[in-house]
Amino acid sequence: MPRNEHAWSSRDRRVEWVRKLGLVLVLSACLIHTAARAENSTARVRAELWGGDTFNGQGHWLHDLYLVHAVEFEWMLFGHVSMGLRGLPLLTYLDTRPIAGAGLSVTNRLYWERDGNGLYLAPEIAVVAHYARFESNSSYINLLSSLDVGYQFRDSPLRIGLKLEHMSNANLTAHNRGWNGISLLVGWSLWRAR
Repeated sequence: MPRNEHAWSSRDRRVEWVRKLGLVLVLSACLIHTAARAENSTARVRAELWGGDTFNGQGHWLHDLYLVHAVEFEWMLFGHVSMGLRGLPLLTYLDTRPIAGAGLSVTNRLYWERDGNGLYLAPEIAVVAHYARFESNSSYINLLSSLDVGYQFRDSPLRIGLKLEHMSNANLTAHNRGWNGISLLVGWSLWRAR
């Protein structure tokens, strides 16, 4: 059987993944830096960390753990609604082997209080690229959608929350075994406009 001239070695795949990850990190930093320079008294830059356990579409626990790190620039759009640009420089999924990826997302939050504090509800969708495929998923790019409920403490950089998440490739490839997750979120504001 002739060797496929276009087949990539595992080293080529790793190099390409590192290049893509670098591009995602640079674009995330540029977006956040540009947005942070805008005159907006309600803007903040936050680091967040969340992780948890996974289950499939039939409600059976998979017990594959995952951990996500994010850096976000958030500003109030109007009234009780904010918008956030979020870079996900590291998503780690522990399947039969560890899988790492990175991504970008946009999120909106509906706060109970007008100033971006207190109880909130936040839908989010992220595009995530990873260097290896999930079991029974034939794509290196997936969508991570989530809904979180949390609390931003007033006069404190601390935020806590609970996230429900779903990751799959939206049937863009032949195999699309997605996973669902439930996780705890902790966020810390690194900068806030005064």
